[in-house]
Amino acid sequence: MKRVPMKQERSQVTRDRLMRAAGEVFARAGYEAATLAEIAKRAGVTTGALYFTFEGKEDLAACLIEREAEIAYAAAQDALSRPGEALESMVRLSLDWANLIMTDPVVAAGVRLILECPDLLKEISMPYTHWVSTTEELLRRAQANGELSIPIDTSNIAFIFTSAFVGVDLLSGAVNAREQFITRLHVMWRILLFGVTDQTKAPRAVNLLATVAGST
Repeated sequence: MKRVPMKQERSQVTRDRLMRAAGEVFARAGYEAATLAEIAKRAGVTTGALYFTFEGKEDLAACLIEREAEIAYAAAQDALSRPGEALESMVRLSLDWANLIMTDPVVAAGVRLILECPDLLKEISMPYTHWVSTTEELLRRAQANGELSIPIDTSNIAFIFTSAFVGVDLLSGAVNAREQFITRLHVMWRILLFGVTDQTKAPRAVNLLATVAGST
């Protein structure tokens, strides 16, 4: 087994610490108010070490967005590979992602930076089209499995469902009600799924929402 040089290991540790510290600062303060001095202090490194690792504030923010996108892709792939009810996978994906937004500073910062700094994205629609396409695929499977009570246009419904999630997330942060995020997602799904779900064919999705309701 090839040994990773100690200098390279230290460099990766420094990078990881800076990414987490930057996530905490960007998620709380936003891009404009965040300072590299605060990020370096929180990471326990010098500003010089920060500039040795990243070119500057924009580079650091872009790396956070890229890392958030990697985590999002992995979460979506996990949902798509999960056996069982497609609607359950769709609801669970949204709840898992909401939990990551609330607990993982890199994810929280990436989500905020995508909205505040769209110029840092190679393709501005990329994060949203990814979620829409994942939701659409799960809706197609739900329709094929008989989990839906009526025929639907999966493309349009996926767009609406994704828009609703983004809206609940954005407004929860804007009005300082992040602690209500999961509760409001539960309400959102009960409203959105009520008109299209055959509850006898998607009991696990229904039970999942009932579980969320009982814990909030």
